[in-house]
Parts: sequence; C-alpha cells; structure tokens
Amino acid sequence: SQARTLMEAMSDLLQTAKDCGGNPNATTLHPRLDENVESVKEAIQDLTTTLDMSPESGLSTSIIEAIQKSRGALADPVSDEQCESVMSQHEAILDCAKAIARASQDMVGKASINPDCLSSLAQNISEQYATMVEHVRKCADSPG
Repeated sequence: SQARTLMEAMSDLLQTAKDCGGNPNATTLHPRLDENVESVKEAIQDLTTTLDMSPESGLSTSIIEAIQKSRGALADPVSDEQCESVMSQHEAILDCAKAIARASQDMVGKASINPDCLSSLAQNISEQYATMVEHVRKCADSPG
C-alpha cells in the first residue's frame, strides 16, 4: 500500500539523516539523502493520487493539505524561545516517526476489518507529521 511505502521511505530518510548526523564531511551519504527525499516526495504523490480517487476524498484532501502545509512550514524561522537542544528535538522527531509508523500499520491492519476507523488514523498521522515538522524546524535552528 502507498501508506506503507511512504512510511518506509520516511524511515529510510530518517536513518540516512541520522547516519549523516549533521556532519557536512559525510559527503558520501548526501546523494543517498537526496534520493531518500525524492522517494518520500514520490510516495506522497502516489498516496495523494490514490486518496484523491477514493470515495472519501474530501477528508483525504484536508489531511493531505495539512501535511503539505506542514512541509511548507519547514522554511519558516523559529523564534529563540522555541529553540531546544538538538538531542531533545531528535528524540521528539523519532517519537513522531514511530507514532506515524504505528498508525500506518494500524491502517493496513484495519483497512479490511474496520474501515470506519481509517479516517481517525489518517488524521492522527497528519497531526503527528505536523508535530514532527515543528521539531525538525526547531532542530535545524538549534545552536547545537
């Protein structure tokens, strides 16, 4: 499923980013990181296309829009009072990624058993993604 593909792509992206560790000298990993970013973009596009064709596209459109809004917020500056240590942000990012992965697994498992709960799980993923983006912004602007 596209949700699983997206989560796998995001997992690969997080692992590669972790391997880079903010080290500008890890140039051998930078192309792999670029590939991971492209994979996430492609997975989001595939999932968006599938959701747009679904009967509940109104709900899915609002969730996709929330995720796209979160992605757009990455470039927004973070105020000094919002800055926290890189380590605490890293832990928060990993916690969000794990929550997204769990919700994605729940979606796959409940798709045929209890499809009525899929919209709440999708909303949960959207909220977790927005939270993760906020932590990424803080981490990027953190002094170290």
